[in-house]
Amino acid sequence: MVTILENVSNFSTAIGELYLVDKPQSAKVWTAMFVMEKMLLVDLSTRGRIACHESS
Repeated sequence: MVTILENVSNFSTAIGELYLVDKPQSAKVWTAMFVMEKMLLVDLSTRGRIACHESS
């Protein structure tokens, strides 16, 4: 759960800097954010499949 909060904090900081301070992020930052988002989706889908198999 802490990792999810850290990722949300990172996303909100990057978006906030982009819109509020008009400071664009580098391509490396956006690539890291994209990878974190994809890993979050993989983790959530895996947890869902594990929960379905445990309940049956």
